[in-house]
Amino acid sequence: MRPSLARVGVVPALLVALLAAGCGGPQDDARRLATGEVVPVFGTMPETVRASVPLPSGELVLALDADASGRQDTGASRPVVAGGGDHLLGLAWSRSDSDLDPLLHEVLTGRTLEDAGAIPDVAVVVGDERYPLSGVGTPGQQHGALWVALPDGTATIEVSYDGLTQTVDLDTGTVDSGVAAPLADPTALQHDGSSCDPADFPPGDVLSVECTVERWFAVPYVDQLGWAPEGRTWVVTDTIVEGDPTMTLDGKRGKAVPSTTAVMERTAFLVPTRDSYRLSFDFGARIGTHDLHLS
Repeated sequence: MRPSLARVGVVPALLVALLAAGCGGPQDDARRLATGEVVPVFGTMPETVRASVPLPSGELVLALDADASGRQDTGASRPVVAGGGDHLLGLAWSRSDSDLDPLLHEVLTGRTLEDAGAIPDVAVVVGDERYPLSGVGTPGQQHGALWVALPDGTATIEVSYDGLTQTVDLDTGTVDSGVAAPLADPTALQHDGSSCDPADFPPGDVLSVECTVERWFAVPYVDQLGWAPEGRTWVVTDTIVEGDPTMTLDGKRGKAVPSTTAVMERTAFLVPTRDSYRLSFDFGARIGTHDLHLS
């Protein structure tokens, strides 16, 4: 799946550290960057392309100035130029987890919202060469900006998180997210639950048997379990159960996942991607099996 380019609009001032157009050519005291060298930017710059990369830890927004050569950082004491025939790529970035429910964030990262999760590995790739952009997307830092000196050639940005790499086209901002694409719409990942009907239990067991799904998630990634393969999904359930039932989803056993809510059991099931699922609670021969449909 290839999510469409994020709408280019007014970018928050703290996000976009934009670079103002400079005047004239490089000055004699200019700092010349070697190929792949990165320097922070403190001024402002024009944004030519904007891309949004969905990650388990939240959205990583990239505002790109595809050729910043000839521009000047108004916040720096010395001009910066690319040496040896290279050109400058300007990149401003920000992290956003504002659309993530705290419990969804916990499923995806194993952390609370205050801890933004793992650091993505970000690099520019030109031909066969890879130039790391250290610090982009660092947890606890909501935004930043930089220049990097690059040789001529077709360039892309790669953003990797726990083994999965998403690719950003520098000309259009289009992101090839692969199985991470569902993360672009966090509100579609979490669903309300339901409960077994007490009337279905034997009268003497109504007070000692329970099967309730507080909520459930359909996600491409679970902390410590990794990415779901293409065509499959992690279905994660938060349940409250009494009576020690065996729980299966479409006939498959799940894996226990840590939860900060002690009264709930959190379980992850790796299953083929569908619109609905059957969660079964097997209480044994006397009470039987009770199903809840998740859709």
